[in-house]
Amino acid sequence: MSLSIPFQITDWSQVPTTVVHGTTGTATMRSSSNTVISASG
Repeated sequence: MSLSIPFQITDWSQVPTTVVHGTTGTATMRSSSNTVISASG
């Protein structure tokens, strides 16, 4: 059985960051296609 799984490779250096301010700090997020992929604080 052969499965075809669609995927894409993201060059994260080309994805703009968004800084979100929270109660006790900030989170810098990068998102692709309106879906948050990763976040770091």
